[in-house]
Amino acid sequence: MSLIVAVLCVKLLISALVPANQDIIDSVQRATLITEPGGLSGPWIFLYAAIITIWQWITGSSLPTRWAYSILAMPTNLRLLLLMLRLPSIGCDLGIGLGLRYAAVRIKSSTELGRLTCLLWFLNPYTIYAGDLLAVPDIAAAFLTVLALVLIVRGKTALSGLALGMGIAVKLYPILLLPQFLLYAARTRRFSRIILATLGLIGLVGYISWAVLLGFKYLSITLIAYTPVTTPLETIINYFSGYLISITAVALVLVYFITWTYVKNKNIMLSSLLLPVLLVYYTFADIYPQYVLWALPFLTLDAVVGRRRNLVLLFILLLLVVIWEILPVPSPKVYLQLSVPILRNALAITTLVYAFEVGRELLTPGKR
Repeated sequence: MSLIVAVLCVKLLISALVPANQDIIDSVQRATLITEPGGLSGPWIFLYAAIITIWQWITGSSLPTRWAYSILAMPTNLRLLLLMLRLPSIGCDLGIGLGLRYAAVRIKSSTELGRLTCLLWFLNPYTIYAGDLLAVPDIAAAFLTVLALVLIVRGKTALSGLALGMGIAVKLYPILLLPQFLLYAARTRRFSRIILATLGLIGLVGYISWAVLLGFKYLSITLIAYTPVTTPLETIINYFSGYLISITAVALVLVYFITWTYVKNKNIMLSSLLLPVLLVYYTFADIYPQYVLWALPFLTLDAVVGRRRNLVLLFILLLLVVIWEILPVPSPKVYLQLSVPILRNALAITTLVYAFEVGRELLTPGKR
C-alpha cells in the first residue's frame, strides 16, 4: 500500500508540472462555451465547467489565452488548475487499480496476485499518459465498467447495472458489454437481470439525452461521421460508406453468438467474457490509441491471472500504441500514407490474435 501511495504522490506531482495537452485545452474551451447554442455538452464537460468555476473562485484568476507554457515557466495558479482538472482521472485510475485487485483476489484467492494486478495497472506508463495526463472521459467509463464487474461478482446485480449505466451515459461503449453482463447474471433471479438490463438502457437514454442537446442534426451526422464523442456508434452502424451494416457489428454478433452457444459454464469470470468483445471492436473499429484504455484494465487482469504468454501480446499492443503516440509527423502525406496504415494493421492483427487466444482459453475444457 505504501508503494501505491508513493506512486499516487508522483502522479499528482506530474499532473501539476506537465503542461496542458490538446485534449484538456479543447475540454476547457468546450466547458467555457457550455451555455452557448451548439456548445459541446456531456458529463465530463459539465464536470470541467464546475472545476473551472471552483478554481476561479479560489484563485480569482481567468483562464489563460494561451497554453504553451514550459514546465518551469508555468504560473502557479495554472499548475493548480491542471492538477484540479486531472484529479478526476487520477481518482478513476486509483479506483480501477483497487477494483482489479479485488477481482484478482476473487479469481485466484491470492492476495499477492491481487497486489500484483493493482501495481501492474497503476505503474503502467501508458496508464499515466493516456489516463492521468490526457484526462479524457474514457478513463471514467473504464472505471465505471470495472466497478460494475466488481459489484456483479459480489452479487450486487442492481448496483452493477447502475454503474454500467453510468458508464454508458459517459462514453457509450460499455453498451457493448451489456449482453455479457446479462450472460454472467444468468444465475441470478430474473428480476435482477431485468433491473440490470433496464439500468443499462437508462444509461443509453442518458447518453442520448445530452448528445441531443447538440441538436438532432448533430446526432444524425454522428451516424455516418466519426466524432470522439459518439464512438462507437458510427463504427457499429456504418463502417464503410455504402455498407448498411459494419464489419464491427457482424464480428460482435459472432462473438455474442459463440459465447451464448458454447460457453456452458456460467461460473466463469466475467472479465473473460468482456475482453474478447472489446478486442474485437478495437480490431475492426477506427483504431485510436486513446481507446486502449477501454480494454486495458481487463488486459491487465488477464496478464496476471491468465496465460503468461498473453504478456507478450500485451507488450506488443502497448508498444505499438506508444510508437503511434510518439511518432514524429514529418509531413501529412508521409504520415497518412505510411505510418498510420502500418500501425493500424499491426494493432488490428495483435488485438485479433489476442481475442482468439482469450476465446480459445474460454472455450477449452478446464480453462473456464
